Order: sequence, then structure tokens, then C-alpha cells
Amino acid sequence: MSEESYGRQVFLDVGVPGSPFRRFEDLRVSARVRKGLESEPNSAQIDVYNVNEDSVAVAQDTGAIVRLFAGYGVPRLIFEGSINRDGAVMKKQGPDRVLSIDAKDGGRIYRQARINKTFDRGTDLQEVFEALAEETGLPLGAVELPDSAQLTQGVTLTGKVSDELDRLARSLDASISSQDQLLQVLPRGGFAPDEAILVSSQEGSKNLIGSPAPGDRGIDVRALLDGRFLPGKRISLDSERFDGVYRVISLEHVLDSGWDESFYSDLVCREV
Repeated sequence: MSEESYGRQVFLDVGVPGSPFRRFEDLRVSARVRKGLESEPNSAQIDVYNVNEDSVAVAQDTGAIVRLFAGYGVPRLIFEGSINRDGAVMKKQGPDRVLSIDAKDGGRIYRQARINKTFDRGTDLQEVFEALAEETGLPLGAVELPDSAQLTQGVTLTGKVSDELDRLARSLDASISSQDQLLQVLPRGGFAPDEAILVSSQEGSKNLIGSPAPGDRGIDVRALLDGRFLPGKRISLDSERFDGVYRVISLEHVLDSGWDESFYSDLVCREV
């Protein structure tokens, strides 16, 4: 185990909102979490080793959600979402009984939520997004729009919330996504207002793994796993080849609680 492996913390909460959640913190958990800025829901593939039958039943309950926390020293939320239908399956892997979970962030938005509401010309866009969020049951997260942003003409939103969100995103040239069950609205190319996270190999941070390199969609950066990384947030990159502030457009968290060397975040970034 490398020096950076010490201090890993991972735990998983599974349950149905309104009922007590079951926490897994002493079992092996491995996961791959994918997040982006587009309307396609973020997703997680999570394996929990050697759980009992009662725990499997909780994960298979209709409406169950998962919350995955991980990090060094202090675990942070890295994924929250709904377990897919038939997305909790027990399987054998050698001597282990593995509960395999497939989940989507805000997945029920795209399967169930609908709206039928008319807004007058001059309505603040914040009010429109609040109405859409209310229909999904998800609270609003970061909404970065001009304070004076209003509808230039009356509009009726009717049908699937996901379709209306896509339509608004195109008309506003914005990206709209669910990030850990919070609806986020950012101008395309814009970023959340949070302070940029330092990513560096220097003492005091020392969370950069390897060397950033150009990729198909931007600059590819690998760092120690950190739940603060989110699509739409900024990093302050300090490396030999790349130095400056970049916006995260997509990421993948890969982890295995104390096994192998898998405990990192792969980021795709573009310069701000």
C-alpha cells in the first residue's frame, strides 16, 4: 500500500427516504462514479462485499437511494442517487457474496417527473427553475444566471421535466444537470461560484497524480480522490506543463476501500 493509501475512509448509506438508512462502513466497497454537465444523469456502479440478506432487501426496496462517502481522513459525499429498477443484484465472486448496485443521480427525473404550468412574460427564470425542481422533488443547487434574467415571452411547460430542462438549456445556452440530487444551472462555459480547489504535487497540497495531459475533450488530470471535485467547479492546477484555473467538465471517481491502488479522481478540464 502506498503512503497516500493511508487514511482512506469509505462508507455507504442505503435506504428509502423517510425511513432509517443502513450504513456500510466496515465492509469492502468498490465503486466507479461518472459525472458530467449534460442532461444524461450521473451514474455509479458500486459493489459491497459480503453483506447479509437483510441489507440486500433494503437496496432492492422500491424508491431506495444510495449515498456514497469517500476521502482521505474526512470522507465527503461523492455520489447520491436512485438505485435503478433491478439495479441491486447479489452475485458470487470467488468466495465473496457481492451486492452490485447500479444507480443514477436524479434518475427519477427522467423516468417520472412531469409538469404542466404556464409562466407569464417577465417571470424571473429563477422562479421557472424552482417550479421545475419542485416537480422533481430535488432542491436547487448552484443557479448561475444574471439577476435580471426573465422570460421574454410567456411560455407553457408541459410534459416530461427532462424535455423541458433540455429545451431551456438550449434556449439559454446553459448546462443543466443533477449533481448529487441538487439541480444545477450554469451558463455554458461558466462555473459554480465556489473557490477553486488547488491540485498540485507540491507540499501543502500534494494531491496531483502523474502529469496532466491534453485529451480529446480537454486537459486530463488525475488527483487523489476528493468529493469536492464536481462538474462546473474550478480547480487551480499547479504542474510543470499546465498552470492556471480550469473548469471541470466531467469526472470519474474510482475507489476500492483499502484494496489495490484504486482511490483517485480523473478530471477532464478546460481553461477558464
